[in-house]
This record gives sequence, C-alpha cells and structure tokens, in this order.
Amino acid sequence: MSIADSLRDLHRGCNSCQSCQCVRGNCNLRLEDPDKVVCIDVDRCTAFSSNPEKKPDYIILDARDLASPRWVVVEMKVQIRGHPDEIVKQLQEGARVIAEDRQFAVEVSRLVPLVLHEKGAHSQDVKSLQKARVNFKGKSWPILVLRCGLSIGEVG
Repeated sequence: MSIADSLRDLHRGCNSCQSCQCVRGNCNLRLEDPDKVVCIDVDRCTAFSSNPEKKPDYIILDARDLASPRWVVVEMKVQIRGHPDEIVKQLQEGARVIAEDRQFAVEVSRLVPLVLHEKGAHSQDVKSLQKARVNFKGKSWPILVLRCGLSIGEVG
C-alpha cells in the first residue's frame, strides 16, 4: 500500500474530509497527481474538533517524490494584514495534529508550512511570517508566503 493510500485509509471514517480541490474563496492551490497527493479539508476532519478556532485550512500529503514525501500545511488568506502570530498558531496546530493524531500516522518527516494570499500583504507581516518557524518532529520549518494560483509542484 502506498503512503497516500495509507493516509486515505486512515481518513475513511472522517466526515468527507478528503478533497480533490484546495480552494477557499478565490484562492486555490492546484493539486497534481491524485494518486500521490492527498488533500484533507481541515474543516471536515474530526482530528481538529478539539480546537476549532485555531486550525489551518488544509493538510496535504505530497508523495510525488517517493524518496522525500512531505506534509504541506496550508492557510489561505484574502490578504495578510495584521496578526501574523495568529497565522503561525494555525500552522503550528496543523503540525501538532499531524505529529500526534492517529489519523495522520504515516511516516513523513518533512513539513512545508504555507500561507497563500489572494490580494497582497503588508511587507512587515510577510517578514514576520518568514522569520517565524513551525516546529515539527524536532525541527523548525520556515513558513513560505506565496500568491494563490500555484500548483503543488511550484511550492518549494
């Protein structure tokens, strides 16, 4: 069984949390290779029911590179204005749940915290996000801040 199939199996009991699209409003992240990329809509995932206010929008397992699969924790915003610390908390909560919840019990050690924005961002807020780190499995991972409309393959 592939790593992507293992994650799908772990989420079989979830409330339709697996999604073929990664979209909030007019912001999207195009997914490629549905056999190797699994997108979990966090709003529908039972693993996040204990902390509904502080959560990212999507968790993606990108297993296109079998030698180096990765988790992508995605937060989508129309604009990034004020309160970048709240965005960091949302991304950190995603990383925490991936590391601790049995619904994400697949062996992947790489993490990409990703903020996608639709209409721009204050430079100070972007700098704050880029300086911040998300902790996952003993490592600190930098946050990527990019515009909406990319494909998963374009995300560093």
